[in-house]
Amino acid sequence: MPLRGTYAPAAFPGAYIDGKLVQMAPGVRIVMPNNATVPPAQVPPETPVRYELDAQGKVRMVWVLTPEEARKR
Repeated sequence: MPLRGTYAPAAFPGAYIDGKLVQMAPGVRIVMPNNATVPPAQVPPETPVRYELDAQGKVRMVWVLTPEEARKR
């Protein structure tokens, strides 16, 4: 089940989710609302996202939320 948080880029392979430094998994995918895949550094700070972790606890998938999706809890 995907988790929710706010994303901010950091030096790869790191990123901040809800202000906490996390590790990105090799091959991490970040999908924008228009289904485009972007590199981690192209996501603006404080972006609302859904994300999934792999078995090692690294972020393996990130979906950037639309403003409407971000308002829903």
